[in-house]
Amino acid sequence: MPTKYLVKFERGYYYHVFNRAVGDENLFYGPGDYKEFKKHIKNQLGAHGSILCYCLMPNHYHLLFHVADNQEVNVKKAIPEAIRQLEIKHAQRINFERDRKGTLFMRPYKRICVTTEGNLFRLFHYIHLNPVHHGISESYENYKWSSFSEICLGSSNIIDYEEVIELFQDLDNFRESHKIVFKLKQASPVPQDEFEK
Repeated sequence: MPTKYLVKFERGYYYHVFNRAVGDENLFYGPGDYKEFKKHIKNQLGAHGSILCYCLMPNHYHLLFHVADNQEVNVKKAIPEAIRQLEIKHAQRINFERDRKGTLFMRPYKRICVTTEGNLFRLFHYIHLNPVHHGISESYENYKWSSFSEICLGSSNIIDYEEVIELFQDLDNFRESHKIVFKLKQASPVPQDEFEK
């Protein structure tokens, strides 16, 4: 696996964290699975920084995570352990509910450090448009298991709403930038990422 997917976490940096199920399996089978995974995201990662956006798809997930500057723990160890626990707890639930055994997630999970402002904004768009890109939904705005609508409504219990709006300057810019990117991709679709179904 390319080393760009295995970077170490550092204080103050932004990271794209993502993973998928093994083989042709799913990570999520119903609303309860999605809801529990969201709870685990907050419980495991919330203490170490800000979750800025997410998208949960049937067989994979994406997170945009900002590591806090004031972390007193060793983030190079604490955050990987938090993500490990996130995936373990979800795998235990699915294994119990589906009467299955063994590994659910690919190993290792992938993470990329976001080093430019342009890439940070592109990542918001990429994550929120993912359901349309994969043909899961016709509308990124109404997809239930991403943070887009939560940010628009200011109703999320895991997203740092204020930090997101500060990055985009206001909610109108947040909405409009997504709309522009969506229209451009509809007019000239191109591969978004190496990470595909």
